Amino acid sequence: MRLIENRFATYELSTEEELRGCIYTIEQKAVLQNELSLAAVAKSALKLDPNDVITYAQNEAAISGKIEHIEYMLSNSDAAEEQLLRHNTDTTDTEE
Repeated sequence: MRLIENRFATYELSTEEELRGCIYTIEQKAVLQNELSLAAVAKSALKLDPNDVITYAQNEAAISGKIEHIEYMLSNSDAAEEQLLRHNTDTTDTEE
């Protein structure tokens, strides 16, 4: 892993480092799932006020964005876990 100096912190990672960094622990997945559930409940509780449609649209968009982001994070973790298993299996197969 190497820090690349620029305006934002960027790291050059190997494939394995990238995959391991994307994988969440069971506890982290549970916390994310809880946040996802809370956001879904909040979204279903939104009430449209005909006198304030813009606020409803903003709140709905914010919650939808949060839901999409958490779903992305969870699916990215699962995909990285599968890729790392394949990567390790491929590495083990070529070493034999």
